[in-house]
Amino acid sequence: MLIQLCYASERIERLNSDLLEDLSNILTKSKLFNLEQQIFRVLYYANGFFFQCLEGEKSQVEALFVKIKDDKRHHKIKLYRTVIIDEINFKSWSMKYVEKNTCIERFFHKRGKKKFQPLELLQEDIASLLEVLIDSVESELPKRTRQGLKYRGVNRFL
Repeated sequence: MLIQLCYASERIERLNSDLLEDLSNILTKSKLFNLEQQIFRVLYYANGFFFQCLEGEKSQVEALFVKIKDDKRHHKIKLYRTVIIDEINFKSWSMKYVEKNTCIERFFHKRGKKKFQPLELLQEDIASLLEVLIDSVESELPKRTRQGLKYRGVNRFL
């Protein structure tokens, strides 16, 4: 049985912790694992918050979510929903950067939020957010951020 599990969380700022390193570690570890487990996802990060939607076989997705809840890089994990789906929506997604004036930012503005704040969404907002994510196109990083990644030897994944 295929399911879709959506949650939001807040990143924990740790001493000697680097945001780009944390995001790179998340991507590196999850990419191979998710491929092996046939788990697909969309992961958005901005303003210190994560929103993730996982899709795949029920047992694999639920086992991964248990690991996510134990991850020390974030807290205030809010599970929005787990629903049965007929098909995978996020086969080609990975991690995206939410930049100003994007459809995601407009989505939050329409709900009275000044920025990407997924922990403040209501349960009934999730289906609409997923529609925006499915329809959205990959965003370009600001030039300054791309240069910073290049000099750190980090691949473009945000």
